Amino acid sequence: MFVRVKRCKNKNGSVREYLLLCTAKREGKRVKQITLANLGRLDSSSTQRSIDTIIDNLVKFSEKRAIIDASKGLLAEYAKLYGPAVVFKGLWEKTGLKRSMERFAKESNCEFDLVSTYKRSL
Repeated sequence: MFVRVKRCKNKNGSVREYLLLCTAKREGKRVKQITLANLGRLDSSSTQRSIDTIIDNLVKFSEKRAIIDASKGLLAEYAKLYGPAVVFKGLWEKTGLKRSMERFAKESNCEFDLVSTYKRSL
């Protein structure tokens, strides 16, 4: 379904525009547009009000819109970042940083275990 504007010329040269709700149907090699509903003239203020009412009523049946409306009241006050820790852990395991840190700790005579300290921080 889609919405389209149909323009009609009057005898005096003025143009009226109508808003139509349409669908397309294939008949052989041709596509035929079928008007499902005439939503009214575009230049009429009553048409604008009725279009807004139609939209409000149709929104009630939209799951996507219901989720968006329900999420408006949600507010995340805090979010922990896991991305950098996961990336660093992957680098730690794949590049052999653990062995390098253990070797560095032996050579520098550290009084605590650097590798265990890192693992607890994740």
